[in-house]
Amino acid sequence: MFIIILVRFIFLKKTFKKALEYYQKGLDIYEEDGDKHGVASGLTGIGPIYSQQGDYDKALSSQKKSLNIYKEINDTLSQSYSLSLIDIASIYANQEKYSKSIEACKKSLK
Repeated sequence: MFIIILVRFIFLKKTFKKALEYYQKGLDIYEEDGDKHGVASGLTGIGPIYSQQGDYDKALSSQKKSLNIYKEINDTLSQSYSLSLIDIASIYANQEKYSKSIEACKKSLK
């Protein structure tokens, strides 16, 4: 958990390469421990970094993977699940795919 907090600080300082590096280290630890919720949370955090860099394909992939894990562990009511959907909505809006953006926003409200 400390790594995730550290990464959020690094992200706020806009050192995205370093943030991705630490998120990946955190993901590796969660995967080794079999902590699916941790993996999903890490993927949720990685998405905005890719978005900030303009790499919307990787951002979308990261968020979709996190949603699949949340569904797998039956945790679709968590704040992190909603955050992934909101980030997906933002990605689609940046790509001017407004109907998909609205759809993701609506899903986040359920």
